[in-house]
Order: sequence, then C-alpha cells, then structure tokens
Amino acid sequence: MASMPSYGAKTVRPQRRSLSSGAQDLALISSVPGLFVATYFIFNFGITKKAFLTLVAMSHLVLFMPLVMLLQGLLLPRRL
Repeated sequence: MASMPSYGAKTVRPQRRSLSSGAQDLALISSVPGLFVATYFIFNFGITKKAFLTLVAMSHLVLFMPLVMLLQGLLLPRRL
C-alpha cells in the first residue's frame, strides 16, 4: 500500500528574480527625463537649457554608474 505524501511539511516557493545591475542602471538613466519634467521643467527656462541639463545628468549617470558599481564590488566584500 502506497503512503500519502505530506504536503504541509515543506513548501518550495520560487525565488523572485531581481533586475540585473545593468537593467537597474538603465531604468535609473531612463527615468531622468521624467523626473525633470515633473520637477525642473515646470520653471520658465528655454528648451536648450532644459535639453542641456537632461543630457548632462544622463551622461553623468552613464559615465559614473560603472565606477560606483566597481567601487562597491571592491569595498563591500572586505567589510562583510
């Protein structure tokens, strides 16, 4: 006679997958124009100033996010 399996003992739940760090960076960089529209662009500045500010902020993130990730990768394992 076969025994019945125990369903209440252990429940296996699938792990939630988070975005990779590259996808997170891309999401952050892509949200810059939307954030500026909601905050900075409500003021009466010329379109060239608005476009320049957006490009500077996005290029800053593109250039320095890999550096931040590198520093985190180098410094955090030593402190844990």
